[in-house]
Amino acid sequence: MNEVNKCSCCGGTQCVSGSIRSTGKAYFKPDGIKFAVPKTSSVSVKGVMCLDCGFVGLKGDMKKARALVNPT
Repeated sequence: MNEVNKCSCCGGTQCVSGSIRSTGKAYFKPDGIKFAVPKTSSVSVKGVMCLDCGFVGLKGDMKKARALVNPT
């Protein structure tokens, strides 16, 4: 995720991108996806934090999520 120019919460301009972590990486799993899929069903998540107000926005890997939800 690239640097962003403006915070979607406060309009601040000091935003930095980074990873969202827990004991490992945090992932999103679409509802209704079975465990027996040919690929892992975890979608990686990145974040952007505003250094003016502390707001954290999240963005997932849309290409992978689409492939899981609408397999061809």
